Amino acid sequence: QEGRYRLYDGAPDGTPSSNGTFVNDRRVSPEGHGLQIGDVIILAAVDPHHPRPDTLGVVTLFFHTDCHG
Repeated sequence: QEGRYRLYDGAPDGTPSSNGTFVNDRRVSPEGHGLQIGDVIILAAVDPHHPRPDTLGVVTLFFHTDCHG
């Protein structure tokens, strides 16, 4: 829907990622997660049971609906 953003884990065919996708330290379910401004997204968590944004190799993103250069 217009102005709404939803994040899913894994491949388009439904195969989940190896280590999961997390928003605000919670694993994204197969139904996806509706994003809110300021959400912290963690990709490639080294330990999926304890995702940490400060671990080497982990990707951490902060969701915003606008970009400033």
